[in-house]
Amino acid sequence: MPIDTHVPVVLFNADTHAALGVLRSLGRLGVPVYCIDRNPRALPLKSRYCSGRFIWDYERHSSEALVDYLIHVAAVVSGKPVLLPMFDLWNNFADDYRTVLAAHYRVTAPRSGAIARLYSKRGLYELCISEGVPTADSYFPTTLQDACQAAQRLGFPVAIKAIDPNRLLRRTGRRLAVARDDAQLVSIYQEFDEPGHSNLFLQRYISGEQKKEWICSSYFDRDARCRFAISAIKLRQVPISGGNTAHAVTAPCEPLAERIRRIAQAAGYHGVLDADFCFDPQDGQYKLLDLNPRLGANFRVGVDRHGLDAVRCWYLDLTGQQIPDVRPEWGRTWVAEDTDYWACGELMRVGRLRLHELLASWRGASEFAWWASDDLRPSLAFATTLAKLVAVTATRRIRRQGTARQ
Repeated sequence: MPIDTHVPVVLFNADTHAALGVLRSLGRLGVPVYCIDRNPRALPLKSRYCSGRFIWDYERHSSEALVDYLIHVAAVVSGKPVLLPMFDLWNNFADDYRTVLAAHYRVTAPRSGAIARLYSKRGLYELCISEGVPTADSYFPTTLQDACQAAQRLGFPVAIKAIDPNRLLRRTGRRLAVARDDAQLVSIYQEFDEPGHSNLFLQRYISGEQKKEWICSSYFDRDARCRFAISAIKLRQVPISGGNTAHAVTAPCEPLAERIRRIAQAAGYHGVLDADFCFDPQDGQYKLLDLNPRLGANFRVGVDRHGLDAVRCWYLDLTGQQIPDVRPEWGRTWVAEDTDYWACGELMRVGRLRLHELLASWRGASEFAWWASDDLRPSLAFATTLAKLVAVTATRRIRRQGTARQ
């Protein structure tokens, strides 16, 4: 199907492998993509598919100043571009100032409050309960004593998460942790707790040998109709107990897409949704663990036979073009090399992975997050960074082994 690519895209916050995935996905179609980032050395800015870059430290300025800067960028780029903010903070910002930005950009238009409701883990949990979508049992304590009582009701192990994940990430560098007994719970809760602000909740940690963690990348149009959904199994993640996708393979699982549809339609959502599920062997249910109203870092796992992915659906919809029917490519694998390096290190330490298994999985990968033969500048720069990381890690391991022998 021919695609009109004359409308440019402005990619806001571009220093991630997900941003590089956007550049390559749209750039290979011929869409001009311009990047805004605070780091002039960000690897995605080296991509051959980056049509232009704007370097500005948006984290040091007010929201009003950032709106003015985005309006300035739109005027320079011209053609009323599509605005694509990356990740929670900037996606929420764009939604807060949607009315102003819509005069200069093509933006998604979910029902008022939909993004905030889905972003809040408490709001999402309540939505799951009201819509009958299976999810892990959760409690929202306000004190350490409440948390200890909730853990006894849930049973250990329990996951300790944040209602606002970015708030916790900025304070502690972590989004979640798993406590396996009372002592760990108390220690983690005291580390994560923010006096005067109730931001923590406890969720039953699903375990068992038959447990499988799934992801699903989807897109919903202005009428909250699902136009794209491809599911995949997490093969490796960081931390290995539950976290960022390091290695995944597409596989069919219709219950996932159906449950995301129910949530999106109830919220009146328009745009990309990134969801995490877990198969619970205790009751045989696929349970929604997390759902983010934005493009996921792993969105390039979900690519169909003709190259359609969530960000291409986004572009086609916002530029008034037809979104073709999805034809999933089951068995497609994707690897985030740096994340997978740490995941494999953890798995090898606990005896759950061997070197030849790692090498075989990388040889058979359909796509890498950083490496691409048609976009060598960021690929080679990342390869250098990864090689240095491997060398430093190996040196530290040798030193530790030498100290242990002494």
